[in-house]
Amino acid sequence: MTKYTPSIAPDPLDGRALILDLTGLSHLLPSESALVLDILADCEELGTPPVRLAFGDTIGMAGIFAREPEPLTGGAALSPHLSWVFWIPPGRGIAFLRRYPVTALGFRREVAVWCRELGIRTVADFMGIPAGEIAAKFGRDTWRRWEEILGRRADILPPRQPPEEESVTQWLEYPGTSPEALAFCLQRAVELLLLPLAARDRGITRLAVAIHCEDGGKVEENLEFFTPAADPRGILEVIRLRLERRRFPAAVSGARLVAVETAPLIRRSCPMFEELAGERRRTERWGRLAERLAARLGEDRVLQPVLRAEYQPELAWQGVPLFTARKQKRSRRDSPPLPETGPRPTRLYARPIPIAVVAAHPDGPPYRCFYGGRWFSVVRAWGPERIETGWWRGRLTARDYYRTEWEDGSHFWLYRRLQDARWFIHGRFE
Repeated sequence: MTKYTPSIAPDPLDGRALILDLTGLSHLLPSESALVLDILADCEELGTPPVRLAFGDTIGMAGIFAREPEPLTGGAALSPHLSWVFWIPPGRGIAFLRRYPVTALGFRREVAVWCRELGIRTVADFMGIPAGEIAAKFGRDTWRRWEEILGRRADILPPRQPPEEESVTQWLEYPGTSPEALAFCLQRAVELLLLPLAARDRGITRLAVAIHCEDGGKVEENLEFFTPAADPRGILEVIRLRLERRRFPAAVSGARLVAVETAPLIRRSCPMFEELAGERRRTERWGRLAERLAARLGEDRVLQPVLRAEYQPELAWQGVPLFTARKQKRSRRDSPPLPETGPRPTRLYARPIPIAVVAAHPDGPPYRCFYGGRWFSVVRAWGPERIETGWWRGRLTARDYYRTEWEDGSHFWLYRRLQDARWFIHGRFE
């Protein structure tokens, strides 16, 4: 976001929000609508969740409008899956602000309590207090905050300086086509790139690789690492696997590496117990494996299952590229709420298995099941849990699920399809 303004800072009242001060920069922007489209495109490229943008007369007003847009929409709920833009006409911010509850101003908690006790519910009520009495009644910090929101006092954001990128360019004495020449060039470049990072105890999480060719062209790759990488051999292995899929238009003359993102190295003390040490080694090996697979197959083919807010079991997850999922990791409160459901099996079959079932009556639970060439008695059954999908999905799904315990101690998840009363095994509790 620093490409729009150097004055950018997290919202002090919401760490997930950013405030951009565009004061005096209008001559550098084509239009507000073009700015909005550009910001939304950047957010989409970064893989961020849907965003809310708000323009206000002051920094404080814009923050309030973005955090609590309900008064702007007449109380109508906004879809959490869509981005929204609230453009307040210049000079009209006060008129819209009057509709808000006084708690939206971000005052200290005790100030909000005092306002409630005094019957001050909305910003319009607060505006009725003489300016000279605000500091005396509620404190000078409240008065300063109020003056900043109204624009009577400057609200200055500290300029944010982007971190300097570490980069190394290594040239070959003579352009070559042999893999050994390119490997030597890359090895030297990686070692030089890691030297200043090692002094700061940091590793690489995103690496940009550009291979320069004799004809002036270049081959570029962007690599991501599961954990901060500081091992030259591991980094070179990932680069090699990625470049195996590329063709070079001419002889290689050099390579440029840029550490786009770095992070502190994860330093863990030696575990006291061998099982903890083994778990740590397995985690590290898994990270290296994920990096090699992404380099060889492509990052969009190494997927991580992520839960979805969905009742139909086989649709309650989706595969998200592993490194994208790590970027988009959000807190539980920001994730869509999962539906309240009954127990779910530890193993869900890719395709439900049809079985023969004998029930006490057509709509009752099963008491005998034919599976694997023999009949089993059902000792206990829990249910039914009915799962139905809406008509808008086209093909209707209507099922009654039962958790069952069989005579051999197995626990299976069965369902009866309501359209034709056929039975299926969908999962197993292990």
